[in-house]
Amino acid sequence: GGHAIDSMVLQRQKEGNFKSIYDFCRRVDLRLNNRKVVESLIKSGSFDSLGNPRAQLMAVIERALESGTKTQSEALVGQFSFFGMDAGDGFSRDDEKLPDIVEWPQAQLLANEKALLGFYLSGHPLDRYKVEIKEFTNFNTSSLSGARDGQMVRLIGLIKTIKLTMTKKTNERMAIIGLEDIAGEMELVIFPSSYQKVSAYLKESAVVIVKGKVSLRDGVPKLMAEEMAGIDEVYDLIKSVQVDLSKVGKPGFEKLKEKLARFPGQVPVYLQVDTKNYKSVQVLVGKDLYVTPSEVLMEEIKSLVGPDCFKVMI
Repeated sequence: GGHAIDSMVLQRQKEGNFKSIYDFCRRVDLRLNNRKVVESLIKSGSFDSLGNPRAQLMAVIERALESGTKTQSEALVGQFSFFGMDAGDGFSRDDEKLPDIVEWPQAQLLANEKALLGFYLSGHPLDRYKVEIKEFTNFNTSSLSGARDGQMVRLIGLIKTIKLTMTKKTNERMAIIGLEDIAGEMELVIFPSSYQKVSAYLKESAVVIVKGKVSLRDGVPKLMAEEMAGIDEVYDLIKSVQVDLSKVGKPGFEKLKEKLARFPGQVPVYLQVDTKNYKSVQVLVGKDLYVTPSEVLMEEIKSLVGPDCFKVMI
């Protein structure tokens, strides 16, 4: 509320930046800044400038509010305590130490920000999947408007909403999904023909890779989802790996062999190489160099041959 914010700003202007959550609770008007307000400030990241993990601040919120209430009550009746005299000089007291607990998981931090602010402040849940997004998708929610009507595309996103319904004619189950990625949001339509195949992945906050046809009806791009998999299964979708060795030659090939041998599996690897007559040919490696794809393997290959000389087929 506006009055709560005004009391914070006024105290900061009069006595400088807040030094701790205890300092904050002693100085602002707690008739306006109750527990819900302080909790919202912590969860939204507003106390991050103090340099303390949000989980630690939440663990002492009751003590901080009690300390603030006592200080303000004594001030109202003209009293002061020894600790009250030192409250503003940065003196660190043992009873104000924060507990030694780890920060909340990144997913929880972001979920709190989204719930309180309506947007992610310190990152996005999909930030950790940037490698997968780059390698396994060809569109995002923003670029989908540039696709052809009926074009088959792949994208990775976070399921935000799930609406289950029934078809009018055949009374079969279908779903309408709200999907979000770093670029924006869109709607997925899952018809009965695909629902049974993908229903296991329909969970709120799940990160999924989706394959489907673009629909540009009504001027708003939608995706008619046909296939779906969890983000942890994305590497299982790889059918083959292709590596262009034209820039690294034989020395690069020897190093590549060492890398492939460390990730044995069932996925074939195709090499693009230059022959003596300067023709480029594609060669399939022996089965002893077939691999189990992973983010680590992909990054190692790209560091050897360059990001433009590597791709996966799914």
